[in-house]
Amino acid sequence: MPARFEDLPPETKALLIERYGKPRSPRWKWVALFVAIIALPWLLWTAWFYSNPEIRTAPVRYETLDDQNISLSFELTRRDPASEVICTLIALDIDKNVVGEIELAVPAASEESILVNAKIPTRLRAVNASVDSCRLA
Repeated sequence: MPARFEDLPPETKALLIERYGKPRSPRWKWVALFVAIIALPWLLWTAWFYSNPEIRTAPVRYETLDDQNISLSFELTRRDPASEVICTLIALDIDKNVVGEIELAVPAASEESILVNAKIPTRLRAVNASVDSCRLA
């Protein structure tokens, strides 16, 4: 069984220090513990915060009505249903250029998740529509 450095006779310690250098203290363990105490709560908070946004949207369907209009239906989920939300909706043409954009005010509701229908006027024929962003009013 190997002997611990502290348990060795002084002349053996001196010989080992001369040959291999002074043994390092385990400072890295304290640094690792400090990092773990700071990093772990931050990591958990970040994972929860970004996986549960205040406002979440999911497209349901879009339909080209004519050369100047497209309709968009999307599901809007918000943590606080009593808050009003303003969503920016965009319409895209075949080349993915924005050909229509509106800001839609979604009033407060009694449910967290609601289905929103909107009509977006366009300057050219649109082939796609989506929710660009949503924010609290």
